[in-house]
Amino acid sequence: MGFEALSRWRNPESGDISPAVFIPLAERHGLLAELTMRQINHLALDAPLLTQRFDQVALAFNLSATLLGHGGIQDALARAVGVCRDLPLTWEVEITETEPIVDFGATRAQLNHWRELGVKIVLDDFGTGWSNWVRAELLPVDRIKIDSGFVRDLPSASVQSVLREIRARALAQDIELTVEGVETAEQENRLRALGFTRFQGWLYAQAMPLTEVLASSGFLKHRL
Repeated sequence: MGFEALSRWRNPESGDISPAVFIPLAERHGLLAELTMRQINHLALDAPLLTQRFDQVALAFNLSATLLGHGGIQDALARAVGVCRDLPLTWEVEITETEPIVDFGATRAQLNHWRELGVKIVLDDFGTGWSNWVRAELLPVDRIKIDSGFVRDLPSASVQSVLREIRARALAQDIELTVEGVETAEQENRLRALGFTRFQGWLYAQAMPLTEVLASSGFLKHRL
């Protein structure tokens, strides 16, 4: 069972504040690293509950490419992996690239170190911004998550052609693929016809707090 951890801000006065609002604010004010470390620490506490409920768990969190060299995050992830080493759990780091990676050598070394710890490396939102084949070929990547924009434009013949090319290149490089943003059975069927087998989206499960995840049995089709 795969899960992607999402940050949420529930303000008692303002209500739910969108990540599209508070994540850029945290990044602008130098708070994103602290937010990420807190998330990793919380996930290490949540992991035993998930593995008690599900047989095998993949637990993913987002990490800005700008923070790949941050010592505090490196330490937090190493501690979390160590604490959870006896659990049937795989950690996954989803790299989000809002800015380009400058030092590929240092980044490659860091990601290889995480892989040695058993962490899987995932390129998120593939096909948008800086997330493209240059990154996939220069970095030790286990999986690519294809951006949901391709699913929205799926009826387009040109989009289908691009998806076929992505799949062919990923297979050649032994990189797993997940298609994001699948909301209907028709979309899944179209993607399966193109050869894709791993999906994520509201067709399988909407975002929900941990308490609902542990109590739910209706999203067992969910695939990261």
